[in-house]
Amino acid sequence: MSAPASAQGPTPSPTPTSASPTLSGPSADPTLKTARDEALKSGKPVEVPSQFTEKMKVWVNPDGKNMRAELYTRPVQLKNPASGAWEPVDPRIVTRDGKLQAARVKTPLTFGGRGAKNLVSAAGKHGKLGLGVTRALPEPKVSGNAVTYPDAVAPGADLVVLAQADGFISQVVFRQRPTGPVTVRLPLTLPEGTTFGKTSQGLPQLKDSKGEAEAAPIVLTAMDAKVETFPGQGRTSSVKASVETTGKTSELVFTPDETFLADPAVTYPVTVAAASEWFGGGEPDDGWVSRNDPYNNNAAAGYLRAGTTSTSADIARVYMKFDLSDPVLEGATVQDADLRM
Repeated sequence: MSAPASAQGPTPSPTPTSASPTLSGPSADPTLKTARDEALKSGKPVEVPSQFTEKMKVWVNPDGKNMRAELYTRPVQLKNPASGAWEPVDPRIVTRDGKLQAARVKTPLTFGGRGAKNLVSAAGKHGKLGLGVTRALPEPKVSGNAVTYPDAVAPGADLVVLAQADGFISQVVFRQRPTGPVTVRLPLTLPEGTTFGKTSQGLPQLKDSKGEAEAAPIVLTAMDAKVETFPGQGRTSSVKASVETTGKTSELVFTPDETFLADPAVTYPVTVAAASEWFGGGEPDDGWVSRNDPYNNNAAAGYLRAGTTSTSADIARVYMKFDLSDPVLEGATVQDADLRM
C-alpha cells in the first residue's frame, strides 16, 4: 500500500467531560502544559512530540483539555538518535557510502548492485536477513522506493524490490509472455535461530528453534496488470512455492503456472510478489483473507479487499493492527474515533 491505514479522531466539542482530560495522571508530561497553553492561545492543535511513537502522533486540541491521536498500522516516523527529533519515514532509494539503501526506514535495507548476488539485505532485530540470486545481477534501475533488475530472472522477466517502512516486497515481473516454463530460485538469509518447516497444509513456514511459527506461511499468487486497479476483473493464479534446504543454504523456489501465463485473457505485465515478513523481516500490519482462499493473507498485495462478490461466491475480510499499548492512552476516555484508509 502506498500509505498505511490510520485511525484518528477529529477535534471534539470544546466542552470536555469530567473524564476526558488526559493532561495529568500516569501520562503526565511537563511539555503537555506548554502545549496546552499554546493551543489555548493560538486556537489551533499543538503537537506533543514527547508523546509520539513510531506509529502514533499526538496533539493537544484548541480547547486545551482534550487530546487527539493518530495511530498507524506501520511506522510513519523514526527518532533521530543524534538529535532526538522525530523524522518522517522515507523509503526512497538513495546511494549511501557507495551502496543502494532505503533512505530512512525501520528495518535498514541494502540492495545489490551490478554483478552482485545479494538482491536485498535487511538489518533486523534478530540479525541479518535477505534474498539472493543464483546469477550476477544486471545494472539496477532506481525509481522512488523501487529497485528494478531488468531480465534478472529470464528474458522479459525482471526482479523488483520495493522498500517499505518496515520490511520490503520482492517481485518477479513478467513484462511479456514467456516462451516456456520459468522457475525462480532465490537463496534466503534467515534470522538467527530460524529455519523453514511446513504447515499442516504443506505450506512453507518460518519456524524458531522450538518449531513454533515465526511468520505467516508463504503463499504466492500471480496477478495480471488489471488486478490492483480492478480486482474483480483481473486474473490471478496460485503459485506453488517451496523452500529447499541443502546444508545451511535455503532457497525459495517457485514456478508460475505455464497455462496461466499463456492464457490470452491474462493482461501483462504479470507479477508474483513475496513479503519480507514471511522470511522474518518487519512486522505484519495490514492483511486480508478470503473464504475461498483461507490460507493466503495477501501480505504482498498492493490493495485491501473487503466484502462479498455479487453472487456471494466469496467473502473477504480485512485485518489491521494498531498498537494501543502506549502510556498516553492509558486511562483515557475516547470521545470519538474514525478510521481512514
